[in-house]
Amino acid sequence: MEMKTKYLIQISILLVAIIISSCSTNSRKPNNSEKSHVSKSEKLNYKIITSDIDNFWVAYDSLQNTTDSISTIQRLYIDKASDGLLEFLKVRPRFTSKAYVEAIEKYPKFWKSVRHSTLNIEKNSLRIKSAFMEIKKIYPEFEIPDICFAISPVSAGGTTAQDNKMILIGTEIVAADSSVDISEFNNILKDILGTLNVPLYIIHEAIHTSQNPMCEPSILTETLMEGSAEFISHFILKKEFRTKKYEYGYENECDLWGKIKVDIENDTNYDKWFGSYSNNKHPDMGYFIGYRIIEAYYEQADNKEQALVDIIKLTHPGEILNKSNYDGNCNN
Repeated sequence: MEMKTKYLIQISILLVAIIISSCSTNSRKPNNSEKSHVSKSEKLNYKIITSDIDNFWVAYDSLQNTTDSISTIQRLYIDKASDGLLEFLKVRPRFTSKAYVEAIEKYPKFWKSVRHSTLNIEKNSLRIKSAFMEIKKIYPEFEIPDICFAISPVSAGGTTAQDNKMILIGTEIVAADSSVDISEFNNILKDILGTLNVPLYIIHEAIHTSQNPMCEPSILTETLMEGSAEFISHFILKKEFRTKKYEYGYENECDLWGKIKVDIENDTNYDKWFGSYSNNKHPDMGYFIGYRIIEAYYEQADNKEQALVDIIKLTHPGEILNKSNYDGNCNN
């Protein structure tokens, strides 16, 4: 055990040196490319778009009276897209009218049961607003993004627009609660649907819009970007993790850290840690390790307020890893 511990420490020191060196230049820059919540006293000004949800269900109902489902979805949903859905279609070009029809035909029980949840998505607006206010207290320069609640072909929970000014949400995934029929799924969606917290999901994506790591995209930057968003969203909303991903992560933390360290050092095997749901029995464990590194950094920091700002901005991922003294919990 002593030799194993010494080996892990030596690898960690070498890894940190390599990481800091690779993140020393500002080679990554921010992307450039209806309903408003405005309060002068609270300095909040953003909008939540939900019109695409209504349009989708109009198109969905119209499928009962047509022999051309693809053109119906195109005409009544995609062609009536809000600015937000248009951005969604840019970053997810696979969202075609054909893809929507295939998803509707494949999961009829799901669509019938999820309708109510999507149409009531705005019940989360006040909690989202209060969370944004909390972030502004921590980091006044935080620019609150607009939010578009649209419908995806059961293909995307959430992402951001190319200019980072809007969060794009697949409402049928994020809003699905325990009442939704998931019997038609046999993939990772069966573990995700019905478990997501809408405000938590929104704040996670919002944090991504403020991140600006000053180094090339890599396994390290992705790990800490996701870890930063995970940590801040749970910190703000005071939520504890109750997911299979995190249960597995805590049980296997030292082993996971030993493996991802090698991939961070060599910047390889991205799909092993993020996405690739059909190939990984335990996908997205990069989120868990990222969260644990960020958590360790916060706990080590003497100035907690500044630490939160550093975590939100995520300017220097290598420095955060170094100062976290994270060891994969291998000594406990």
